[in-house]
Amino acid sequence: MSVSKPPSSVGEMLYCIRQELGISQAAAANLIEISIGYLSEIENGKRPTPSQKTILKIATGLALSDKKKTDLLSLATAERITAHLRKTLPPETIDLMIFFQVWAPHIDRQTLNEIRQHLFEATSKPRGGHNANYGAH
Repeated sequence: MSVSKPPSSVGEMLYCIRQELGISQAAAANLIEISIGYLSEIENGKRPTPSQKTILKIATGLALSDKKKTDLLSLATAERITAHLRKTLPPETIDLMIFFQVWAPHIDRQTLNEIRQHLFEATSKPRGGHNANYGAH
């Protein structure tokens, strides 16, 4: 089974949703009741992550399913959180956090436990005199 890469930003997700719906930016902006320029800036990452209120307005305007609305809200939350963490964490860690924020609700418990175990094992190995033994239970 092939799994496509999840969208890495709200803008990318909005673009994908708009493509799935087969509508232009102008049509989408009209449905959402925002300017075309604002939608374009969101899709192109030229605006900060929209607020939860704006995400809900987008979801309502585009008549998104509950799952897509939840995924969009989750991705927006992850973006806002990681914007603060970008100062201290490597990009690969942030990408992984975003991936889990969006996709973890759709991963079965056994798979999540296996991933957790692999992460624990990887971070428990001494590297450069440090032992990052976080979350040992």
